[in-house]
Amino acid sequence: MLTEVKFKKPIDVSEADAKFYLAVKLFEEHRVSLEKASEIAEYPLDKFIELLSGKNIPVIDYPVEDLKEDILNA
Repeated sequence: MLTEVKFKKPIDVSEADAKFYLAVKLFEEHRVSLEKASEIAEYPLDKFIELLSGKNIPVIDYPVEDLKEDILNA
């Protein structure tokens, strides 16, 4: 569930950009899931993933060491 929040933003920042960057930061800080972040940003999940990838923000949080361990144990 989302709650509406009102805030003042710089005049040169669009509402869409403000929502996007808020969603990205919340996602990066592990405060919301990828799906919830896309909802906050008001983008379809696939488009949100594409935008994150374009900014080199990983959408999968799987440490390399865990992957190596999983491969060795497979």
